[in-house]
Amino acid sequence: MAANSMITIGGRSILKPPFFDGTNYIDWKEDMKIFIQAVDVKLWFIIKNGRNIPKIVVNGNEVEKPEDELAEEDMNSLGQDSRAKHMLCCAVNFETYERILKYKTAKEMWDELENSHGNNDVYNSSTPESHPSTTNSDLPPIWRPGGVFFEETRDAMGYYLNNCVPLYKHALQGNWKKAKAIIVKDRRLRNAAIAKGSTTLLHIAASVRGGAKHVHFVKQLMGELSPEDLLSIDENGNTAFCLAAAAGNMQVLDLMKDKNPTVVQVRGKNGTYPPVQFAALQGRCDVASHLYENTEFGHYYDDELKRLFFTCINTGLYGLALKLATDRPYLASMRDENGETALHLLSKSHLDSCCQSPQHQSSIIKINPGMKQQVVFQLVKKLWSKILKEESSMREIFETPKVLFQLLFAAVEVGNFGFLSEILSAYPDLIWTMDENTGQTIIHKAVMHRQASIFNLIHEIGFVKDVIVTMIDTESNTLLHLAAKRAPPQRQLELVSGAAFQMCLELVWFKVRVN
Repeated sequence: MAANSMITIGGRSILKPPFFDGTNYIDWKEDMKIFIQAVDVKLWFIIKNGRNIPKIVVNGNEVEKPEDELAEEDMNSLGQDSRAKHMLCCAVNFETYERILKYKTAKEMWDELENSHGNNDVYNSSTPESHPSTTNSDLPPIWRPGGVFFEETRDAMGYYLNNCVPLYKHALQGNWKKAKAIIVKDRRLRNAAIAKGSTTLLHIAASVRGGAKHVHFVKQLMGELSPEDLLSIDENGNTAFCLAAAAGNMQVLDLMKDKNPTVVQVRGKNGTYPPVQFAALQGRCDVASHLYENTEFGHYYDDELKRLFFTCINTGLYGLALKLATDRPYLASMRDENGETALHLLSKSHLDSCCQSPQHQSSIIKINPGMKQQVVFQLVKKLWSKILKEESSMREIFETPKVLFQLLFAAVEVGNFGFLSEILSAYPDLIWTMDENTGQTIIHKAVMHRQASIFNLIHEIGFVKDVIVTMIDTESNTLLHLAAKRAPPQRQLELVSGAAFQMCLELVWFKVRVN
């Protein structure tokens, strides 16, 4: 017990420096000063003012002393600087460590931290590792409000309960009249953290997806704030603008942009996500498109556009995905974190619907003529045409059977007729693609999975159908055999309840094949 109490005070070790995780600079800076001075106040002066560089005069010019001419005093000074450098290196995360390691002195390291993360109480978000050419001066200064209302004292707790909590509720309700009455009594509340996580009143109001009263609340609050107040970030590194984008608050976004246009450049999630990404992740189609089209193109990095593109595919924002693919054709061959292209993702998505219940038997083998007009199929066409024009991408698709199987058979399995229609219209020979493990073509797979619209392709491929209908798979099954077998579980058969209705549907399939 005694030994532990000597090592740890208030949950912090007196033998280990406070840790900088890349986001807590303001607090860490003050803690680090105290720690360094407690270890050796001389080290702090070396960090603050720089070490004395031993010099000699050669031909009238001062130059740094050679190592073999260093006196004992010079060696001590260099040793103290090395101790200070080591202390800073031990106190920062790996990314920061790699950045400061290149500097020769402890002062240069400290100055780099200050330039990157702080300017008194103002600092810039760290530049993402994938954008090494971009300096922090390219981004507007952002800041994190302090926790003055969260001190662990009885008076602070009373103030928080009597002022911050009611203010939080008024923001959620869009009640500006009552909120203003509290702010008038203490002007600090208009831009201070009033909830855990460095959450300000603007963060709360902007993240509420409400009606006119919430827009009115934000508009009135803006009148109380300076343009710089809009650059306040919470503990996750998000501005209120990013939260408004996630909530889909178009009017609030425009109000904030008019107040401070630079707010659109500030990345959230600790400097990694532009505001448009927040909107796309939540499926806010109109807001995401609005932000993308009204933000200068140069403000987006290639990796951000790639992430945004795949997010749009996954959340169904196909209009914006088409716009991105048009602006940046290289996205067609890009792969996500799972190694899949956009076409692979689209192939196994339910992009269209086809009614296959018994009461619509007469339309089972019909094609919806309006499918190709949908924007999602325009996207498929755009991506596929780009793949076919790019030799390396085309070779990867056609010379790697597994890649081609994934693309085509995944679409068959979910009944993605529109996708296959676009793919086959541009490259009809793919109708012959055969699963080397089962010996089945697209048509065989369609019968097996009871995908009527895709089976109907057999009526559009001319003489080829006469060959395909006679083909057998590795288990000696023809199309007729596959139609006679029970549909796989969780497929189209499961959409109809009751054995009798399921049998009727299966008979329709069998009769269609016989005819």
